Amino acid sequence: MAQADCQKTGGKHLKKTQLARQLVEQVKRWLPDKPVELVADSAYSCREVLRHLPPGVVFTGSMCANATLQRPRTRKYRSPTTGRLLTRDIRLPNPEKIARDKKVPWLCMTLTFHGELKQVQYKELVARWYRSAGKPLLKIVLVKVPRGQLPLRVFLCTDCTRTARQVIESYCWRWAIEVLFRDLKQLMGFSSSRARSRLAVLRTAPWLGLC
Repeated sequence: MAQADCQKTGGKHLKKTQLARQLVEQVKRWLPDKPVELVADSAYSCREVLRHLPPGVVFTGSMCANATLQRPRTRKYRSPTTGRLLTRDIRLPNPEKIARDKKVPWLCMTLTFHGELKQVQYKELVARWYRSAGKPLLKIVLVKVPRGQLPLRVFLCTDCTRTARQVIESYCWRWAIEVLFRDLKQLMGFSSSRARSRLAVLRTAPWLGLC
């Protein structure tokens, strides 16, 4: 419900990210013992969603190229000036700087991208993104885009053990769903459905989706 409508009816307005969090929690209640794969764009790669993922949910999404990244320290180290034991994570270059770093070479692989085989240049790392995801380690994959407005795409996955191929292909799966939503609203009239009875409402979405 839009914010203006909530003000008229006295209802509480929720942002899309808050609704997404509630939806994920509801799905996990329906499937308590099943693993859940959640794929979303950068709008949902935020604190509201990433910091409240239920156990058993793996999130794959995209992040901005100037995100602040850190990695945990693997050994004890003292400050050369104060002598104090340093415990904070080590600050890493942001993805944009990593992409420009010639010391970190681009890797190549061929994968299925929107139904076609394409060669992709990528870099990968495991790091933390405190601002949005908190302490859990993330698998982060940088992909060079030869054409288009964005020269670089950065993908993330909350399962840091996954390969770069798995992360990229998982993110590509969402495109078919995006096209489905567009066609449902623009071609099938889903957004202007006049169904009113409970049974008609329950039948409309599955039937149009099947069509």
